[in-house]
Amino acid sequence: MANIPICVYESAMWQNYPVGLSVYPCLSDCLVPHLCNTKYLFMKTTDNSLNWFEISVAEMPRAKKFYESIFGLALEDGEVAGTQMAFFPTDGGNGKIGGALAQGPFHKPSIDGSKVYLNANPNLSTVLDKVEKSGGKVVLPKTSIGDFGYMAFFIDSEGNVVGLHSNN
Repeated sequence: MANIPICVYESAMWQNYPVGLSVYPCLSDCLVPHLCNTKYLFMKTTDNSLNWFEISVAEMPRAKKFYESIFGLALEDGEVAGTQMAFFPTDGGNGKIGGALAQGPFHKPSIDGSKVYLNANPNLSTVLDKVEKSGGKVVLPKTSIGDFGYMAFFIDSEGNVVGLHSNN
């Protein structure tokens, strides 16, 4: 798989970018020439493609109840930059992906937005079986994706289409 260039402005912040991204000389086909002076950053195959996710919600109590119900876990309330959040459990700093439900000016639930696949291991049927009882709707039942396991889609209590993935 080819590296996709991400053009960045050369500043003190980017010159000391954290380990994990490689810095290369700017190429002549710079995608944003007015911002790029000399550097391109590339995501390595050893890096996580996703480092955080936010699922947009219209009504936090309803959405929080929905996700706590289908996954059998507790989400932690918080606020970041004027956005109401409910954080999924994570052990920060260990390379695992974290995320949250988010309600704020930049978050509008949609069936057409980006797709996030939540971990439903060991078997996504356990989670999928709770979706409709919790106020959601299954729109793609458990489907084999060969050696990569299984996937499914559901519409959550806020109208987002969310994916599930499991190995079994």
